[in-house]
Amino acid sequence: MKKQILAKYIFEIRYPAAAIYHDKRGTICQKMQNDEFEHWRLDSFMVNSYNEAKTRLAFSTSKNAGMYFEFPQIDYHASLLKYIRIITRELNLNKLSRVGLRLYLLYPKESLDSAKEIYSKSVFNRYLDVIGNIGNTIDFGCTFDFDFDPLKGHLTFGPMDSKQLFEMFVKGEIDKENVEIPESFIFFDFDLFQVENYAFKKTDELVNHLSKYCVSAENKINQHVSQLIKSFE
Repeated sequence: MKKQILAKYIFEIRYPAAAIYHDKRGTICQKMQNDEFEHWRLDSFMVNSYNEAKTRLAFSTSKNAGMYFEFPQIDYHASLLKYIRIITRELNLNKLSRVGLRLYLLYPKESLDSAKEIYSKSVFNRYLDVIGNIGNTIDFGCTFDFDFDPLKGHLTFGPMDSKQLFEMFVKGEIDKENVEIPESFIFFDFDLFQVENYAFKKTDELVNHLSKYCVSAENKINQHVSQLIKSFE
């Protein structure tokens, strides 16, 4: 089994309200229809394109757009780049107010008890006796906010089992016969984002910026999570 497993990939951009969006909803929806996103839903405020199992979704409104993939079995980078091109060109975007990438990563363990034990010893070792005197712990985790200037980061991690994962975080119908899903693991929710009003001279410059951001942000998240995992080994 892999050292860390990607359970969910979420990418989102936010931009100044685009009045033209309401005229472009049908075009955006039509251009996203393919074998990977065969279904769609269009209403007054949002366009959603998704697959039959609802494990991948492309969404847009007049102020934001993005995609998510659950236990991706396709080249999500290619799908995301295609969608970025559609949204930015159809809405003629050249300004962003926020861009973010969020990953759910799983570090498999033999059992939930072993995940809790190694997590508590690694993270709360200094406080184990104090916490034990308070009572029996049922669930626990840590949350941190980071400043990577100009990026910001939000990390939550803790022991979890697959039942909790699917109840709280993963909603699609996962093909469990072909997808590697551990029963117990340490769960990492890492959101890396940039909040800034910045403009580009051309739409293609914005596309190139987002394309590079997706790669660098994913690498950075995986690097930081890998460093944390070393403390659990």
